[in-house]
Amino acid sequence: MTTFALIHGAWGSGWHWASVPAELRSMGHEVVAPDLPCEDPHATFDDYAEVVLGALSETRDDDLVVVGYSLGGHTAALVAARRPVRELVYVAAMLPEPGLSLNDQFRRGDRMLLCPSTPRASRSPGRAGSAAGSISTSITGPGVTTARSQSRERDSNAAVASALAPTSIGVR
Repeated sequence: MTTFALIHGAWGSGWHWASVPAELRSMGHEVVAPDLPCEDPHATFDDYAEVVLGALSETRDDDLVVVGYSLGGHTAALVAARRPVRELVYVAAMLPEPGLSLNDQFRRGDRMLLCPSTPRASRSPGRAGSAAGSISTSITGPGVTTARSQSRERDSNAAVASALAPTSIGVR
C-alpha cells in the first residue's frame, strides 16, 4: 500500500489533518503527519523537510505520496527533491518558485500572498457578526493570508483554536 506524508501549513500541526490519517489507515495505507518546528524562529524549510524525512525513515521507499497544505507546500517540494515520491500533492498550498525564497515571493508582491491587515494574530470564537457557534480565526502579517474555519460544533471550534501553533514568518 501507499505511504502518505501529510505536511501541515503555518500555525498548524499534524493534528490539523483530523480524520484523514485514520481514514487512510483504515484503507491499509501508512501515514505520517509530523508536527513541524513552526515555533522555532531559526527553523528553515530544510529543517521542516528533515522532520518529515525523519518521520518517513521507517516507511517503505517504493510508494510515497507527499501532501503539502498551505505553507507546507514549500516543505513538500523539498521532501520530494530528497526522496523518491510517486505523487506530490498541493492542497491550497503556497508553491515554491525556483530561485526565490518565500520572503522573495512576499517582497515581489504576489497577490495570493498579500492581505490588507495589520501584523498580528488573533483568535476570537463567536466574533460579533459571525454565525452562531462558529469560530473565525485570523492570522495576519506581511504576506500572510487570512484563515477562517467555521463549524456548528463548539467543542470542535475550541479544539481548532487551541491547536493553532505560533509560526515564525522568517522561514527561509
